[in-house]
Amino acid sequence: MPLIHTGCACKGEGAGFCHVKCLAEYARRKENKKYKDTAPLYNRFPWTYCPTCTHGFTGKMKKSLAMARYDQCKALDPEQSIDNLTKVGFATWNICKAYLSMPDEGTNEKALEYAEELLRISKLPLTLSAFSNPMKSSIYCLVGEVFAGLGKSDEALTHYQDGLTCLGIDASTETIPKDTSKDYCIMASEIMSRIGCIHSDSGEHEKAVKICSQYVAISRDIGGHGSTSYMVARYQLARSLFMAGNVSDAIETMEKTVEDARRVLGLQQPIAITCLKSLEQMKRSKSKKCTKKQEYILSIDGNK
Repeated sequence: MPLIHTGCACKGEGAGFCHVKCLAEYARRKENKKYKDTAPLYNRFPWTYCPTCTHGFTGKMKKSLAMARYDQCKALDPEQSIDNLTKVGFATWNICKAYLSMPDEGTNEKALEYAEELLRISKLPLTLSAFSNPMKSSIYCLVGEVFAGLGKSDEALTHYQDGLTCLGIDASTETIPKDTSKDYCIMASEIMSRIGCIHSDSGEHEKAVKICSQYVAISRDIGGHGSTSYMVARYQLARSLFMAGNVSDAIETMEKTVEDARRVLGLQQPIAITCLKSLEQMKRSKSKKCTKKQEYILSIDGNK
């Protein structure tokens, strides 16, 4: 058995590796009902995080583990108990996220299948009483991501707005109130950034830049300069600037984001890969002096 496995995304020089024996020990503990897990909350969910670095699994391993967990849980009746509901809900969530994160053709359609199942689960009477508002908001946001990936902007926007409503925020104002709690503020700003992308794609560039600038400020103040959320926010801002025709500012923002991603996360992280590809496409489009909206979209998405 090899000592390492290239299934997770650790920091630094060890990017992409984790210890097989650590995975095996972690799995053994999860099967031992007498074992009391004292690890942080995000490390209590097997099948999604590497126990050695707490980074989420990526690529084919992420999908394989998510599918294995879903196969274990899909026969459970989510209406029978909160335990069943939690298992089925998270398993469906994970497999939906796994397909959404893969670039292969047809994966967005597969993600939609599980997103629709997740929506059904979210509307069960037990879910309405057992799941917190942030959890419900996260479900709507994920479903919105799936629709956005399929190019269905209206459906995506509706679900993003539902996500904001779950957090007690008036979606029509497209502004996060100053008295919003820290946790809600983080979630709301991420949803708002996705709404900004929809505005950008529909030609409302001023709205998009305003929303994404708000997301950058919030993620920097809360997560710090090295946080993934700050890098995602800057990617979204660069994208909006580019779509608005501010190519030089967009490239400068993306260059700084790529450099920070390389230094803090390593280039194996999905956000680092996305930013690097987008930067290359931006520079290529600039050299071609693209001005049409469709050309901007194609270049940002890396399809040209």
